Amino acid sequence: MDQKRYADAGTIFTELMKEDPTFIPAYEQMGICSVRLKQYDVALNFFKTLCGANPEKKTKYKQLIGAIYSEKEEYHNAIETLAPITHQITEGRYHFCLAVAYMYTGNKQKAQEEFKKAYELEPDKPIFFIKYIMNASPISSEEDPLLQKLHSIKSKIEKDDEFGAEVYNALFLTYEQLGLYEKAFKYAEKAASHQRATIDYDITKDVKPASHKNIFTPNYFENIDLKSINNSHKPIFICAMPRSGTTLLEQILSAHAKIAGIGEDTFLEDALREHGTLNNLAHSLGRTEQTASAIFKLTQKTENKRDSGKIADEYIKYIDNKHLNSERVVNKSISNYMHAGFIFSTMPNARLIQIKRDAVDSCLSTFTILFKDKTQEYSYDFKELAHRYIKHMELMDHWKSLFPEKIYTLHYEDLVEDTEKYAREVIDFLGLEWDPNCLEFYKQKSIVKTASVEQVRKPIYKSSVARWKRYGPAVKPLIEALGDYASEEAREYLKSEE
Repeated sequence: MDQKRYADAGTIFTELMKEDPTFIPAYEQMGICSVRLKQYDVALNFFKTLCGANPEKKTKYKQLIGAIYSEKEEYHNAIETLAPITHQITEGRYHFCLAVAYMYTGNKQKAQEEFKKAYELEPDKPIFFIKYIMNASPISSEEDPLLQKLHSIKSKIEKDDEFGAEVYNALFLTYEQLGLYEKAFKYAEKAASHQRATIDYDITKDVKPASHKNIFTPNYFENIDLKSINNSHKPIFICAMPRSGTTLLEQILSAHAKIAGIGEDTFLEDALREHGTLNNLAHSLGRTEQTASAIFKLTQKTENKRDSGKIADEYIKYIDNKHLNSERVVNKSISNYMHAGFIFSTMPNARLIQIKRDAVDSCLSTFTILFKDKTQEYSYDFKELAHRYIKHMELMDHWKSLFPEKIYTLHYEDLVEDTEKYAREVIDFLGLEWDPNCLEFYKQKSIVKTASVEQVRKPIYKSSVARWKRYGPAVKPLIEALGDYASEEAREYLKSEE
C-alpha cells in the first residue's frame, strides 16, 4: 500500500468496522495503518483488542505489540510482551525488536541471543547480521568467519545501498577492536562519506553565536518580568558536544538517591517549537539565528509573557510527573546549549553542567558514529564537524560570561581520572549531599538509548582518553580545522608532521 494513502485507507477501514463491528481484517488493517502513520498508541489499542477478539492469532498480535513498544522506546514493555513468546517467533524482525530492547536495558547476553535468531531466520537481511556481529563475542583475527561474512556483504553493496554506512561502520569497529587502526579508519571514512551523501546539510545555516550574543545581553536579563519565571531548583541541564561523556555523567548523577535522569529528552525543545513564536522553525538544530530571535520574542514581548512562563511551568510539571520524588532531574538533550537564554530567563534556579572532552577526541568519536535517524548532520565531514564544535564552544563561552555561578564546567578527562573528586564537586554544585552510590553508577538498570549504551554498564575506564593518537596522520585534517581549539599536544603533533 502506498505510504501516502494510509490515512485514506484508514477512513475506508473505519467505515467497514462501522458496518460490521465483527470484521476482524478491518481491525487488523487499521492497526497496520496506524503504525505506518506513527500513531502508535492507536495501533496498540487495536492489536490489544484483537488479542481478545481473535485469540487464534494472539501470538501474531503480541509480536506486533512488542514491535510497537520497541519503536516507542518502551523497552521494558517490549521485553514483557515478546520474551514469553520468543520460541514461537518465526520472523527475524521480531527477534530483532526484542534484541534491541535487551541491548538498551543492559542485558547483553540476551541481546546477542536474539540478534543471532534474527540473523539465522533471515540471513539475507544485512542489518540483522551487522547487529549480530557487533554484539557477538569479540572477533579475534582477520581470518574470523564472521569478519569474512561481513566483507562478503560489503562486496555486494552498491553506493546507494541503504545499509552501506552500517556495513562500513561495522568494519571500522571490528578493525579498531583488532588494533588495526589504519585499516579501521579507512572504513570509518567510507561510512561517513556514505552517510554524508544522504544528508541535506548547509554549513552556512549552522550555529551563529552572534545572534545569541546580540539578543541575550546582561541588560536583557536585568529586565526579566518576575511573573514569567518558575523558581524550581529541580531542572538540571547538561550541555556538551556529542560523545563528550554526557551519558556517563548522567548515569553518575542519577545513581544519587535524590537525582533522576531523563536522557536526551526533547520536551522543552518541542514545547518551544509548538508555541506560536516557534511554529515555523525548522527542526534542524542549525537554525540558531531564527531560534534566538524567536525565543527573544517569546520572553520579551508583553503579550508573550504568559507563554514563556507557561512553557517553564509545563516543563516543571512534566519532570514532576516523571520523577515526583526526585529533588533534581537531569536533561542531557543535545540542544540544551541553544536554549540557555530561555532557561535562565524563565527558570533562574536551573543549573547547567558543561562537560568538555579533548576537542580532537570528541570530534573523532562523533565522526565514527552513525547517529539514529541521521541526526547530527554536521558529523560526517571533518571541516563541518570542527565548525560546529567551535561555534558550540563560542556560544557556551557566552553563557558562562553571563552566568558564571549557574554553569559548572567539567572536563571528561578529569572525571575519568578522579571520578569521586569531580563527582563530589558536581553534586555540591547542585546543592545536594554526597551519595556514594554515584560511584557504582554502572549497576543501574536504567534504559540507556545513546551510542554509549555498553560503556556505561561498566566501571570507569580510561581507554578513550587521547584516542586520536591511534590514528596518526588520518586526523591531521581535523586538527587543522579545529585550530586553536585542538589541544597543544595535538597542534604540536601537527607541526611535527609538516
